[in-house]
Amino acid sequence: MLYYFLYQLIFKQYGGAGESIFYKGLNVFQYITFRTTWATITALLISLLFGGKVIKKLRELNIGQEIREELSAEHHAKKGTPTMGGVLILGSVFISTILWARLDSLYLWLALVATTAFGIIGFLDDYIKIVKKRSLGLTERQKLFGQFITALIVWGCLFYTTGDSLFRGTEFKDLNKFAVKLNQPKDSVSQYLQGQLTPETRQLLTGYDGSKAQTQALQRALATDLNRVLNEPNFYDEQRFNAANFPEDDKLKLSDETKKIIEKRPLQGDGLIRFNRRLLEDVYPAEIGRAGGYFWNISIPFFKDTAFTDPTVAVTYIGPFLYLLFIIFVLLGSSNAVNLTDGMDGLATSVTFISMSALTALTYVASDGRWSSYLDITHKPEAAELTVFCGAMVGASLGFLWHNAPPAEVFMGDVGSLAIGGALGTVAILTKQEFLLPFIGGIFIIEAASVMLQVGYFKFTKRTAGKGKRIFLQAPLHHHFQLTGWKEPKIVFRFVIVAILFALMSLSTLKLR
Repeated sequence: MLYYFLYQLIFKQYGGAGESIFYKGLNVFQYITFRTTWATITALLISLLFGGKVIKKLRELNIGQEIREELSAEHHAKKGTPTMGGVLILGSVFISTILWARLDSLYLWLALVATTAFGIIGFLDDYIKIVKKRSLGLTERQKLFGQFITALIVWGCLFYTTGDSLFRGTEFKDLNKFAVKLNQPKDSVSQYLQGQLTPETRQLLTGYDGSKAQTQALQRALATDLNRVLNEPNFYDEQRFNAANFPEDDKLKLSDETKKIIEKRPLQGDGLIRFNRRLLEDVYPAEIGRAGGYFWNISIPFFKDTAFTDPTVAVTYIGPFLYLLFIIFVLLGSSNAVNLTDGMDGLATSVTFISMSALTALTYVASDGRWSSYLDITHKPEAAELTVFCGAMVGASLGFLWHNAPPAEVFMGDVGSLAIGGALGTVAILTKQEFLLPFIGGIFIIEAASVMLQVGYFKFTKRTAGKGKRIFLQAPLHHHFQLTGWKEPKIVFRFVIVAILFALMSLSTLKLR
């Protein structure tokens, strides 16, 4: 919201031409890093300022935590502590994100919708616990069904917004610069394109003055002519795309993926259109935007070829329908993993702060063309505004920790833990970082794994030996350590140290390709 008011409206109208330092200073609102920083600060301040009022209201409504019977006396002492504090996290994230992000991002809204949906599932679970005065809310099937529907919605949005590689008029990043290159061609590709333009388009190019009406007309004309070029099997020519035929200050640099596609050289259909579009994007990186849509390849750390997205050369391309199963697995796994970790004062909140901090950095580099190219990771420019969302989640979790630190004044409840897990999984999917989730949220994965191992081993031994046995004293893992004699603060601090280690490992994978 502030981006549109302070940058698009005020700066663009007064900042460029005026001498006022105030107006010129509004230029910073276009930068993701600036807006992410302030989204973090805003969410933190909202949590700090309104946390006490939210806790007071929860107490007035008699919304207290119910404790499972099998837990220790230390946990039973917390019975009645206000729960559903996750609404504070969600509120802080939403307000901060709406204030600081660009609101024309599909991925941003998809992350907000998915987080809300998981939060609603958690809210219903918490509500049933409180109303019926029991430690269990929704049944396992009901909860999984809600999570499955949310995963299906995420996939459906990605599937139905992934189009072809044809040009739309709005995909020109710098129409002025592109018009100059075609009007005064200095390289072999621009010379070829100039010859492919219709007389009407050439006339528009010659008389182009940057006005809104002429911009729209030229965008439509260029899109039509370039789409004709995309269907041309002879567009690629080794001599035409030779770097020697480009000026020194604007040398052609074909991407590794484009070079791989050249070896296979598709000559017809969608493969040809994608190939020619990629060639144009490599020739005009500052003028033409990347083709939109979601890539149905799985990006795996340590293997840079898995960052290739074109089905012609992508070694991990599995298509949208198999990817649906992958999305379901990631979202259900991440949301339930955070939910299982939320069992001690400050534990899930601290680990969320660390995990989301790492994911904020990973989202930024994935959305930035320079960093993603340098680090050989899948470039997702559509995910840029997710950096602001992640920053807001970092600030909100840190602010909530102020009230959730031991002894906790409030618990986040399932409304918070399921929403956080859903947010982690959704952002990882949208930025192609799914395989980094075990590093980003290592503690969450370990906690979930301990439950699965415990349940699986118990059922196996009961079936084979007639009596169920356990691996841990109690699961999730933090309860095991509690029963061995560790105090809650020691467990939380040590888990936080391990979480920091995992987060650093996730960042280190950026250079291990």
